[in-house]
Amino acid sequence: MCERVDSSAEAEGLGTTIPLSPGLLGWPVAIGTAPDLRALGHRLGRCQVDRGYMMIPKKSTSLVIGVGTDVEHVGESCDYCSMAATCRFREEHISHHG
Repeated sequence: MCERVDSSAEAEGLGTTIPLSPGLLGWPVAIGTAPDLRALGHRLGRCQVDRGYMMIPKKSTSLVIGVGTDVEHVGESCDYCSMAATCRFREEHISHHG
């Protein structure tokens, strides 16, 4: 999905930010997920949030990508994750792309 947003923005001469999601440093899930989903209202379809702010179905995600003329894609979402130092997926990403 992020690549689709990036490609669409680029086709219009716009830049994008890195994708940010509730649960990253500075954006608690309890503050981010429920309000995000309420804002979507009827467009949400089958997705719901349980009392622990877990999205149902579990393979769902919510994120925000900034799009604009003076926007830069700097860093990566992992930079804002509380598990960045110990995440095995980050290590795999770095070894394959770095």
